[in-house]
Amino acid sequence: MFVGFISVLIPVATIVLLIVGLIFSRKLSFTGGFYFFLLLLISELYQIILGTGGFRIMDYFLEHGPPMGMTMGEFVVWTTYIPRVLELIAFTFLVVGLFKLWKSSTSNTKEMSY
Repeated sequence: MFVGFISVLIPVATIVLLIVGLIFSRKLSFTGGFYFFLLLLISELYQIILGTGGFRIMDYFLEHGPPMGMTMGEFVVWTTYIPRVLELIAFTFLVVGLFKLWKSSTSNTKEMSY
């Protein structure tokens, strides 16, 4: 019972924190952070949807065959790559956004020091 509660609480808390980060990034006009939280939210929702509906998808592909002539194993591997690619893109947005923020703050500091 406790493990079941925790297994529901952690994804819900993660989604809530991602939405809060998305809202704060939007309010502070931090574009890199906004896209970071947005892509992580999409990745988390994808994992939840695939985790709950994955069996139906697998049953459908067992009956009709996987797309593009893939084997079932190849299809499963491709579906697990999608969240990782989204997370990689999200962290790229964050790093680029933080670098731009850092560059603008250092240029402002140099202007103030003269």
